[in-house]
Amino acid sequence: MFYVQRGADGKVSGVSAEPPASGEPPLPANHPDVLEFLLRHGDQETTAAALAATDTNLARVVEDLVSLLADRGVILFTDLPDQAQRKLLLRGRLRSRLGDGNPLVDGEDAIL
Repeated sequence: MFYVQRGADGKVSGVSAEPPASGEPPLPANHPDVLEFLLRHGDQETTAAALAATDTNLARVVEDLVSLLADRGVILFTDLPDQAQRKLLLRGRLRSRLGDGNPLVDGEDAIL
């Protein structure tokens, strides 16, 4: 979680691990505002951390894309390599298990 400071234009002007005087709530590392700031002002290590923070979201996009293409008959799920099928099925089961009434998972699978 990061605390951000915003300029008059509303854009992030600073990121900190400590709460700012403004009292703005913390944002997760994968929040677009945090990522944009880190990409503009971060060093290579910070940029690598920002990239890693997007991995979970991208994995979900790929899962949804595969599901959509399979549902529409563009691809057959069974045409995917066995390892890919197993990973997608496992993630689907895990998401389903966590999502059923779990207050720690929001609608986009982010753990709160």
